[in-house]
Amino acid sequence: YRKSMYSYWKRAVNPPRQTIFDAGGREICSVAIRRTNTPLQALVLMNDPTFVESARKLAERALRSAEGEQKQLRLLYQLATALRPDEQVLSVLADNLAYFREHYSANAGDAKKLLEIGGSEVDADIERTRLAAFTAVAHLVLNTDQFFTVE
Repeated sequence: YRKSMYSYWKRAVNPPRQTIFDAGGREICSVAIRRTNTPLQALVLMNDPTFVESARKLAERALRSAEGEQKQLRLLYQLATALRPDEQVLSVLADNLAYFREHYSANAGDAKKLLEIGGSEVDADIERTRLAAFTAVAHLVLNTDQFFTVE
């Protein structure tokens, strides 16, 4: 997967994903960084298989590395954003986790579809419904401004 992090960059045309996230052109030097927040960025973050698979791997890591949901949610957020979540953030994440757990418990087919996205193997030691719920929460975190904006 290392190659997916680096894209071949042609001199005149940026890869589409980089253009959507305001990468500068290579024709001239850019003194100031252009920063925008567009619906296209949200569409890429929500629908690109790379980000969905990344959310699953982040969820797997959090589930394997910590005991207890609060610690797992805290670790998941810290790994993604390099910030410590406050109680309000943890409450939102816990509420979403409960919602997604209920949804994927009732719709096992949806959980299966979510976990099949991407080319990496799914951790067989983690219960599928639980992993799907944590993947959805991780995907939510990967779509926050704290994750993809460099301050």
